[in-house]
Amino acid sequence: MRPEELLFAENKREEIYEMRPDYPYAVRRFDVDLSGTMIAPWHWHEEMELLLVKADGLNYDMMGECLMLKKGDVLFVNSNTLHQVYASDAGKHIRYDVHMFRGSLIADPDSLIEKNYVRPLQQMQTAKWILLKNGEADHWKVLKCLEQLSELEQKRSYGYELYSRNLLSEILLYLLDRKRNETKNESRETVGREMENEMRLRKMLLYIQEYYGEHLSLADLAKAANIGERECLRCFQKTLHTSPFRYLQEYRIQAASNRLKNSELKIVDIALQCGFSSASYFGKVFHREMGCTPQEYRKQKSI
Repeated sequence: MRPEELLFAENKREEIYEMRPDYPYAVRRFDVDLSGTMIAPWHWHEEMELLLVKADGLNYDMMGECLMLKKGDVLFVNSNTLHQVYASDAGKHIRYDVHMFRGSLIADPDSLIEKNYVRPLQQMQTAKWILLKNGEADHWKVLKCLEQLSELEQKRSYGYELYSRNLLSEILLYLLDRKRNETKNESRETVGREMENEMRLRKMLLYIQEYYGEHLSLADLAKAANIGERECLRCFQKTLHTSPFRYLQEYRIQAASNRLKNSELKIVDIALQCGFSSASYFGKVFHREMGCTPQEYRKQKSI
């Protein structure tokens, strides 16, 4: 799979198009040379995510924390957690597998298992993400389960769905047991501030997603979240470690990349649709971010 194959809905949720409603589990395998660094801009999805890194150089930004992942690391990303994915350097060869599944695969909504195990994990503020570094205690337990899951998914022998659900349940139980004691020490005030900050940020990201093709000002973004301009800047910097306009520019480049690959629109039209004032300025920014011109990028993707 390539980064530009990822689909994002209008509410910034990623659409997991391989996911079957009657079996909400999918495995994505990335093994690709990047032209730039961005793999997936800030987004969230209902599905929980288990990532196995197979080569150095993969970074996950997790709402104020930058995780520089190494080969063999395992990362759990909880349901509806805001995150972005990118490579450490342009032109990097990336390799990783992502196991994505919904809580409904493990247990029906409002069932005893869902209320006692799935829901508590999904609602834990300390479990928005959990990193198991290669070589640390108990890392091997989760790694073994993921390897078995990959084998089951590839072979798809009779009964693989049940075996897969059992393995995912085993991983979730381990993660819940690992994190549940930390929840007791959470400050309600701290949790409340973090949730408020995240909700403000989501409103502004949704606004950018809807109006990125137009001229946007700092006042526009602040108004979308009902906050002042200074608070808007603080919110982006504290949580995403970037400015609103840096994020906007990255989003516009991602949108333009998708159009270059999936449409036959003229480059000047793509530039204007994605909020750039001219084709020449678009070309300059695109080359800086992606390491090639829009024409070169389109040619590469058509091969």
